Amino acid sequence: MKSANPETGLHAFFFVRTIFAFALLLFAVGLAGYELVVRPALERHAQWIAADLFPEAGACHPEALRSHIDSALLSGKGNGIRLVEPGRSATFPALPFDSLLAGEIRARIGVPVIATSSPSRVDLSFSCGNRRIVLSFDRSAILGAVPNLALSFWIAALPAGALLLAALFSRSLSGPLKKLSSHLRATPLGGEMPPAPDTGIAELDRLAEEIDALRSRAAGAVAARSALLMGLSHDLRRPLARLRLTLDTISAPDEADLVELRADARELHDALDEFMRAANAMASPVAIDGGIRGWLRLKKAYPDPRVTFHGEPHSCPPLNTAALVRVASNLIDNALRHTEGPVRVLWHEGESWRLSVEDMGAGPGPSAFQPFWSGNPEAGSHAGLGLALAKILCEHNGWRIEHGPLQHGAWHFCVEGG
Repeated sequence: MKSANPETGLHAFFFVRTIFAFALLLFAVGLAGYELVVRPALERHAQWIAADLFPEAGACHPEALRSHIDSALLSGKGNGIRLVEPGRSATFPALPFDSLLAGEIRARIGVPVIATSSPSRVDLSFSCGNRRIVLSFDRSAILGAVPNLALSFWIAALPAGALLLAALFSRSLSGPLKKLSSHLRATPLGGEMPPAPDTGIAELDRLAEEIDALRSRAAGAVAARSALLMGLSHDLRRPLARLRLTLDTISAPDEADLVELRADARELHDALDEFMRAANAMASPVAIDGGIRGWLRLKKAYPDPRVTFHGEPHSCPPLNTAALVRVASNLIDNALRHTEGPVRVLWHEGESWRLSVEDMGAGPGPSAFQPFWSGNPEAGSHAGLGLALAKILCEHNGWRIEHGPLQHGAWHFCVEGG
């Protein structure tokens, strides 16, 4: 059942977050650049302009100011500065440089200075003697640039660049994932596994390998379950056929017939019990102290002096207690049934937990986990339903199971989990 929350596509998910990331980055870098570099430079430039306009700090005199501006214009130093009528000043709030310039002039003449702005100029209004003076500064002249064009480019280019980079980053990440999705959809479960596409990203390539390995294990599990079902139907049909034949042909069964009927019924019962125990273990929940509980159940279930337990679970992760007991029981029963020496059950913890069952037998053949399979008769080995179900339970819980010889001539089965 899908969640009630609306789903977001991968491309849109990364696109929106990249836009926000770029917006925060531009804001932080722009603020730091302004405070550390631009503002000190603008303050120094505003100090120079104020010092040129008012060489002597103190009270402002209108005629002296006009004469100074006229002489500056004639010498070329005052280009971009002119006197305007008080009612013709700009009406926009002051920009950062305009406020700095107003503050420097206020410091020189000691009277309040009001700054108003427009994209092309800045107007400073202040009292000079008994008159109201408005000085207008052309931005391109006093700053050596065209701020309105620079501002327009800044407003247009930066968002466009952020959108383009966000789109490229989103596409660069969603593209490889789309390749993996196509690879998974194109491969049916149980079919021949084509090689995963090379995405160029190491983590995604490893993810593809893990997914392929998981699908391969799932396909093997499906095949094993199919073989188990076919084997179960075959093995159940055989005693059932004998029971029906006996009941149809013998009107008064003797003691030997009853013994055979009981044996057939017990065979049916044992096979069904084995499958029911495995199904119950597969459906059981994971428990936090599953390793400890499973170990205690195993020690209680096997008082046989041939079976010895070594180690103790302490910090293993949560796991399925019933599955652990079922797998270990199948391995222990297999060792007791087909060997005569001692059986050692060992628990080890490190980066992962490991349960081992060791015996002095010759070990099963390479097809040990095949359902309804018997090993080499000369070696006296046997592997059938119990080992096949143990492997299926391990695959279901994400555990690894393997077997092999040991240095001292023994054989062991090992179950390992994360």
